[in-house]
Amino acid sequence: MNRHLFSEMVSGLQVGKQLPDAIYIHRSALKSESTDLHSLIEGVAKSAGIGPRQWNVVKLAKRDQRISLLNYRNFFDAPFPELSKSHVIDIETGKTRSTDYSKSDNPPILHRKELLLGPGHRRFTEYQKLTESAEVHGLFSNPKRIGFRKQWQQLIKNRGLTLVDGTIVPAFDRPNELVNDGAVGVQRHLTAIDRNKLSAPMQLIAQHGYLDGSYSVLDYGCGKGDDVRELEAHGIDVVGWDPVFANETKVRNCDVVNLGFVLNVIENPKERAEALDRAFKLADK
Repeated sequence: MNRHLFSEMVSGLQVGKQLPDAIYIHRSALKSESTDLHSLIEGVAKSAGIGPRQWNVVKLAKRDQRISLLNYRNFFDAPFPELSKSHVIDIETGKTRSTDYSKSDNPPILHRKELLLGPGHRRFTEYQKLTESAEVHGLFSNPKRIGFRKQWQQLIKNRGLTLVDGTIVPAFDRPNELVNDGAVGVQRHLTAIDRNKLSAPMQLIAQHGYLDGSYSVLDYGCGKGDDVRELEAHGIDVVGWDPVFANETKVRNCDVVNLGFVLNVIENPKERAEALDRAFKLADK
């Protein structure tokens, strides 16, 4: 095939994960974006003895006629899919180099998979939120550390984070929620836990520089007040209020309001919304 024509077809793609020397795109998106390029890739794969079920992502080189047919396990449901097999094909010569990662204990993984599908895909927003949560926590700051499963999992752990429902969040010590077949519900006074260090939400606030003494802090739903005492010991202007343990505290507006471990123990949706609204109104900044 004419090298110029191939490069032209690749550069014309509007969907895909763009790298300096290549584009990653899901097979379904490729078919929607360019039927000609999709047909070409299907033909090359068939000639190499690689069936349509053996790959779901193609890496298209921008500078030569080379493609990589990649099979990511559980692409749509895994937050960061693992590479199972790779077939690198030189279109000009037909030479193929295959690598099996299915038994590897540290396979390559995929990030930003929404880019491979494009904004028209029904799950684009869902995947985009996962990417945004990773960006917020700075997990993509060093691309060299995130390409393989072990390094990626260790990075998440080292940052004190975890994956919950497809989103990256702080790995809190979760309060003890006692539920009795849905009849009794959450015993809120039992969810306050004793700590010997700042809670995960407060640690996150500190990481972003809001506990340097320049900001006043309201711990809205402070439980037994461990965070409040710790911040007071460091000279922070802090006040804590809790409906059970500190309900006599005079609540006042502060620069920062912490609402950690509160909404998850309020079962009534209306009451949850009211608590969130009140806390928001108490936050000056």
